[in-house]
Amino acid sequence: MHSTTVPPVSEKTLTALQKADTLLKVIITLVTGLWAALTYPLTPSSVKQSFAKEINRRVTKKLSSICDILQLQYILPSGTKAYHDWMATEAAKRGIPKEPVTEFLEDGGKLHWIGRTDAKKLILHFHCKLN
Repeated sequence: MHSTTVPPVSEKTLTALQKADTLLKVIITLVTGLWAALTYPLTPSSVKQSFAKEINRRVTKKLSSICDILQLQYILPSGTKAYHDWMATEAAKRGIPKEPVTEFLEDGGKLHWIGRTDAKKLILHFHCKLN
């Protein structure tokens, strides 16, 4: 019996044409953000969020609807970078130790801790990106 393995998405790369397509989609998303900013005052008050949240919502919705997973991973920072950035800016505000704690697992995975590593209860979040 012959088996084939598919490389993880994190090992795949975009071709030049896919990168150009991604750039076009980012430009479309930026135009969406600009349009959202211009039309924000016209948004019905019953659904209006704060300005920043509304722009973020519309841009995120647009980007996630027109890009595939590989393009999103190309554009967005890795999970590790997002974790370190969050720990640097948000941890102190929430009374959490600021020093990032990452454990490396046998299978190559990473376990990022938010809070004490000796906690009696914890929440596991399985992220789709390996970096």
